[in-house]
Parts: sequence; C-alpha cells; structure tokens
Amino acid sequence: MVLNNEFKSKLPYIGSHEPTGTIYALGPDVKDWNVGDRVGITNFESVDHTCPDCKTHRPKYCDNPLMMGITTDGTWDEYMVADARFLVAISENVPFAQATGHICAGLAIYGAILKAGVRKGTYIAIVRVGRLDHVSTQLAKAMGYAVVAVDTKNEALDPAM
Repeated sequence: MVLNNEFKSKLPYIGSHEPTGTIYALGPDVKDWNVGDRVGITNFESVDHTCPDCKTHRPKYCDNPLMMGITTDGTWDEYMVADARFLVAISENVPFAQATGHICAGLAIYGAILKAGVRKGTYIAIVRVGRLDHVSTQLAKAMGYAVVAVDTKNEALDPAM
C-alpha cells in the first residue's frame, strides 16, 4: 500500500509499524516509564493536536496521525524515538516476537471493543472469522465477554476457539 502511494508516504523510508523493545533513554517530561521497561509502541509517531479527539485528550483517535512505517519512518532500526503516550507495557514472560504481532492488531481490536461500549458479561459476535478476527475472539474472551464466532468455514473457526 505504501509503494502504491495509497498513504502519500515519502520514499524512501524505514518500514515496519509494530515495534517492541526496551526503553534505553527517557525524555525530560516522561514520568510513567523507566529505563529498562519492556514496551510495545502503537503505530503513532505523533498526532495533529488540532482535531476534536486530540483537543479532548484522546490522541489515539486522532484524525491525522503520523503512522510509523506508513506515513513516516518505521521501526526497522536499532534505535527509535517514541512518544511516551503511545507506549504499552509488555510483561517479562511474553517474548518480544510474540508481543509484536499484537501491537497493531491487538490494540486496534481492544480499542474497538472498548469504543463499542458493550457491557462485560454480554455477548459479542465476531462475523467472518479471518486474519485478525481469531485474535478478536480470544481477546474478547479474555476481556470477559461471551463470544460467538460466525463463519461458513470450519477451518476459519478452529483458531478462534
């Protein structure tokens, strides 16, 4: 999609947008993180600070974000700079390689479930289980929802169980 110029990305650029790693240094205003913390970084490099969501302190819903590996340089580098607002903690018992795949997909699904406002303990239906949706079913179950996975192919449903 980047090479097809669907995002109007400036080429050449550094790819990848699902980074995980260890904090090496902190900026002077960072209060909630420590050097050595294991983190994942959502794919935002920065936000516009002018859209309605940014103005109401909801930058993760920014209308015009700079997205790492898509509209700005990505994370396939030895070191990178990240906005502390877009960090998520990664437990010591989760390997980076396993956590990486959940940074973009997992957080997108998690945010969608929260934004939908469905009460815990009620049902969520995941229709057409494919690609990300097996993660959706497992995440929704872990969040306390009763999950119904719907698809016409049994092989699509197997990973969702």
